[in-house]
Amino acid sequence: MNKPESLNELIEELRQDGAVSEIEAERGAYAIVRFDDDEVRLTGAEACLLLANEDNVKEMFDALDIEDCAGYLELQGLSIPDAVMEMLLDNFQAVDEIE
Repeated sequence: MNKPESLNELIEELRQDGAVSEIEAERGAYAIVRFDDDEVRLTGAEACLLLANEDNVKEMFDALDIEDCAGYLELQGLSIPDAVMEMLLDNFQAVDEIE
């Protein structure tokens, strides 16, 4: 699935607002959000913005039109602080970190 326009708008809004994230992305990092029979791939920079806090995650769910805790998250090359990981585990059915 291509990123819906509503998600692109949210990403742009977060960038313009100067959103700050504790997540660090290595070169080539990405995240994949899986829900229903679809998936959306995020660049490392987009993942840093969208996964930075619970409000952003909930806004992402709204933009993707999925219910809270209905998605699966795959992370590659992202360094996630423990507090942020706990929040992600509370908001997704599963979170997989790929080494």
